[in-house]
Amino acid sequence: MSLPVIEATGLTKRYRLGYVGAGSLRDELAGAWNRLRGQTGEEASAHELWALRDVGFSIQPGETVGVLGRNGAGKSTLLKVLSRVTEPSAGEAIIRGRTASLLEVGTGFHPELSGRDNVFISGAILGMKRAETSRKFDAIVDFAGVARFIDTPVKRYSSGMYVRLAFAVAAHLDPEVLFVDEVLAVGDSQFQMKCIEKMKELTRSGKTILFVSHNLYLLQTLCSRGIYLRQGQIAADGDIHEALAAYRSELGEKEDEDQQALRGSDAVELTGWTFNGNPDRMIEVQGAFDLEIAWDLEVKQATTLYFGMALRTADGVWISGHSSYLENLPQAYEPGTHRASIRLPQINLPSGSYFIQLSILDENGQASHANVRNAGVLTVARRDDFVGLVGLPHQWTTTGD
Repeated sequence: MSLPVIEATGLTKRYRLGYVGAGSLRDELAGAWNRLRGQTGEEASAHELWALRDVGFSIQPGETVGVLGRNGAGKSTLLKVLSRVTEPSAGEAIIRGRTASLLEVGTGFHPELSGRDNVFISGAILGMKRAETSRKFDAIVDFAGVARFIDTPVKRYSSGMYVRLAFAVAAHLDPEVLFVDEVLAVGDSQFQMKCIEKMKELTRSGKTILFVSHNLYLLQTLCSRGIYLRQGQIAADGDIHEALAAYRSELGEKEDEDQQALRGSDAVELTGWTFNGNPDRMIEVQGAFDLEIAWDLEVKQATTLYFGMALRTADGVWISGHSSYLENLPQAYEPGTHRASIRLPQINLPSGSYFIQLSILDENGQASHANVRNAGVLTVARRDDFVGLVGLPHQWTTTGD
């Protein structure tokens, strides 16, 4: 059996909040004085952040491993430690083979140099000889789709051009291990499909990929194994479906905590909701999406209410919102139990996962009665046939002789 390409043992990363190393002599003396005063226990721990705590695992050659978890779980820190961008506070990581990292858009690029120059510099950093980089240069530029701008300084590139060229360089310069941290979210859906196919090709050729993403559908499509981090520790490590199930369970628990104070007012109580007739908080759709909510009106007189729903990405970008208030559809309700529903005939969004927000609005269109920010997660599972944030309804017509 071959040796693991990645071995992590007891990886720990601790940050001291409000502390910057290599400061002035006065700062260092002040810090030493505080330590002499015995700043320990709760006082010291209040100034510490444990990004990683005793993380250990091994990865075999050819594995594609997804790293998932909520914001602040330690995902990006883990990749930075493994790629030697930052040193761990404790523990060690052994990497066998040449690595390439995509930790943020344009990592390693010099902004004043052209795309051409940066391709060769990145190749040299990865240990490639100039002749080898030259052989692959045309394929890199073609994959990135930046031939027209290849001799332009990359500081003038858009974020999409940056990430396309950065990914193309990392994927074509033959690394044994590729670290990818969420950067594919910058590219359009068509480029993402190219990246997915390229990463599958790398895996088939025996390369190892460690991939951080909030896109649960992409993780499920690309990875066979998942490492789920929670508060800097491994909460699950195994089959990608099991890791995703554990992550979704945490999302549900957190939503339950968030919703207790947001599900009702003195007049209205939101009692439940279903997605496509299913009470589960996680729903996968390929076509229509039906939402139904139930609520109790507890006041004695008729009351005018409106309803709202919205979708946003995992990093908080609002995608779409609809409300009966914006569409001027007021309705007065008598006391008792009621239901409201909305149907989206087709979800023309790129494949991925989106958070669902529900609201019950007062007569002024304010979400004063109920506002459930994370009512569930909608996963769009489809092969994208458009580029950009949304696909607009359309019809092509062509003519010919």
